[in-house]
Amino acid sequence: MKQANTWCSDQMRAPLDSIWKSLASLEEAPAYFADCLAYWEEARNGGQMPAVSAIDPTKLPVRSLKWLAVFDVVDDGADFRVRLWGSGVAELTGGDCKGRLCSEVEGAKRAMERMGLCCRTGTPYVSGDPLSWSVGKEFVNYSVLMLPFGDGTDTATRLVSVLAFDLD
Repeated sequence: MKQANTWCSDQMRAPLDSIWKSLASLEEAPAYFADCLAYWEEARNGGQMPAVSAIDPTKLPVRSLKWLAVFDVVDDGADFRVRLWGSGVAELTGGDCKGRLCSEVEGAKRAMERMGLCCRTGTPYVSGDPLSWSVGKEFVNYSVLMLPFGDGTDTATRLVSVLAFDLD
């Protein structure tokens, strides 16, 4: 899987064309990435980002569910608490992180910086990196589509992370 350039902008609120282009740059990106982004676009209903109440697992692609992680935003994006850790993510990374703060996870600093920017802008991003936040799995590359959800303000209060792992 080719690493994607992270796309997220403080200046632009919802130019999703760039997200779609970044998503297309991921060779072998699973179809559920595009399906999840389409779900997010529909759920935002013309607004900047969908409400937290729009998170509905029954409307997400079934094949994506085990690859989801959901985070509560803590301290205005300074940290993130794992609300849900999909079974596929848990199996691949060696355990369930539900309830943990990202700041407690060694190697999560880069991911947390991107997540914070996503919170502040209310804009999704797609990115790829080595799996630095799972000890002993640093050789694995992963891609993530991060989708912000809010409470009616311009700041995200929950993030849905859609993951794919390259084990080759």
